[in-house]
Amino acid sequence: MKYIGEGAFSESKIKMFTVPSNVEYIGGYAFNSCSVIQKVDFSEHSKIESFESSLFQYSSLSTLVIPPKLKELKYEW
Repeated sequence: MKYIGEGAFSESKIKMFTVPSNVEYIGGYAFNSCSVIQKVDFSEHSKIESFESSLFQYSSLSTLVIPPKLKELKYEW
């Protein structure tokens, strides 16, 4: 899997998610309105270079491990 689509987990009840290291792109709103999510983790080998718009908007995220190659934060990431 190289991509996680826009709104993929939006409004879901997941509590934690580890982004696989081979994922290159996560669409906007992917974790939008996740009311119970606590942690999203990126490996040290993550290929993610940007956080798309509203990626975590209205989520209850308390821990975020930033991917080391992150270069850009889009609007309301």
